[in-house]
Amino acid sequence: MRSTSSILFIAVLLLLGSTSCKHTKTIAYTNEKYTNSASKFLDLGSLKVHYRDEGDGKPIVMVHGLGGFLQMWDGWAEDFSKDHRVIRMDLPMAGLTGPIDHLPDQPTIDVFVEFLHGFIMTLGIDDFHLAGNSLGGWIAWEYAVAHPEKVDKLILIDAAGLIDIKDGPKAVKLSRGPFGKLFLKSGVPKWVVKSFYKGAYGDKKQVTDERVTRFYEILNREGNLRAFYDLSNYDIELDKDKVNGLSMPTLILWGQDDNWIDVSNAYDFEKRIKDNELKVFPGLGHAPMEENAAETLKVARAFLIKE
Repeated sequence: MRSTSSILFIAVLLLLGSTSCKHTKTIAYTNEKYTNSASKFLDLGSLKVHYRDEGDGKPIVMVHGLGGFLQMWDGWAEDFSKDHRVIRMDLPMAGLTGPIDHLPDQPTIDVFVEFLHGFIMTLGIDDFHLAGNSLGGWIAWEYAVAHPEKVDKLILIDAAGLIDIKDGPKAVKLSRGPFGKLFLKSGVPKWVVKSFYKGAYGDKKQVTDERVTRFYEILNREGNLRAFYDLSNYDIELDKDKVNGLSMPTLILWGQDDNWIDVSNAYDFEKRIKDNELKVFPGLGHAPMEENAAETLKVARAFLIKE
């Protein structure tokens, strides 16, 4: 009841304040601000996929979550690119890649799995490690089930796919509720974005103004907010038992204080995946690879060097 009340309270405040200013950011503005010398854009169907391809060695593909972007992997990418080829992209409906023309009428995770496969094949990557966080974790394990010959080792970080999307974080619940369309015309205020994403971190000191500003501006990028709304209301059918078919070594990482996907899901994955290792990090939240790159990297590197 308290959670529902807080969502309604935020929605009312949003309704009262959303007409006072426009929060939408142009594509030109966000592309200029959130690209660097490593950024590239790949034409894939109707999409122009923003990605970075850095380093040499065994490839590692990294996939972010709902409402995220490739910068959430910065800590891992900086370290792994010293001795690996690190590939990360902004998923469709997020980041600087932006919306899909339309979602299929039949809700399925396959739209993202097929995107990932097309992206990887276009880059000519054949044998690689795959890491995914949140929605990106769901995409990663579904991809690994569909294409086991491509994935050497799999890393799932606070992965989705075992709970309905409607049971996700407050931002998703608000988008699915009666007030979901209120902010589509004028955008989401920065303070609202901060209140949502603050819940993703175990250590609230990690909720820096730089991170909040990036979430705020990229979420409000032309087309992204509508895409977030559409995806939040996209009732993807779960098939939990598919994860039982994973055949490659799998590392499960989780933040003990994840308020978006409860740590109980980590133990569910552990029960379902035959060849796995599990590490839970006290004090960390929904994206531990961003919140504490150093500690999570130690575990990931140890896992990847094992024969």
